[in-house]
Amino acid sequence: SAAKLQNLLISNEVSSHLRSINDRDENRTAITGHKNKSKTLFQRIISFDEQVSRKLFICSEMDVGFTTGTMKRKLLLLCEYSGHEILWLMIISLSLWLYCQNPVLWPVYQNLAIAFILDITITVCLKMLCKRQRPMTNKADMHVLAAVDNYSFPSGHATRTTALACVLLYHPFIRSYCKICLLSWVIIVSLSRTLAGRHYLGDVVCGNLIGLIEHLLCKAFLWIN
Repeated sequence: SAAKLQNLLISNEVSSHLRSINDRDENRTAITGHKNKSKTLFQRIISFDEQVSRKLFICSEMDVGFTTGTMKRKLLLLCEYSGHEILWLMIISLSLWLYCQNPVLWPVYQNLAIAFILDITITVCLKMLCKRQRPMTNKADMHVLAAVDNYSFPSGHATRTTALACVLLYHPFIRSYCKICLLSWVIIVSLSRTLAGRHYLGDVVCGNLIGLIEHLLCKAFLWIN
């Protein structure tokens, strides 16, 4: 009788141990399946973004250069140059020097400088973190300033033009027609990044959202009245 009771207790312990192992394996399988499903969803989004973007690339791989390219290539490159970081670094630096005694314009260019520096910092960090490769099209006439510019996400032109335009749009002395021109400039430059084959559409859309967030951060914590 004692032996039977002992065998019964051992059997119950073994059964309980096996159930715990099965439960742990089921939980692990469920977690792994969820991760795989999430990864598959992310891959599908990336694949969809690339497929849509390729349909928007309007310049062939042979259509390169400002002097040798077609008219549409020249226009796209002009849009690219208008949002380039070197150009805006020169504009903001010169404006800070010229209007340092102007009580109205001085804070405007200070806020532009803050937004510009914040944008460069955030964009570089995100590019290094994500390391998404650029599309294979139209790389021959792309002159990068640093190795990080070889990465695609997010579009630095989209983040920069959005952040700088939001700073200017926030100031009350900007007239209505200037606001329309600023918004048009942001849209045109952003679209040109995909049309020229520099970025996928997702890089540009996310870049616009990041630029808006940068402006909100500047206005909340770094704004100079």
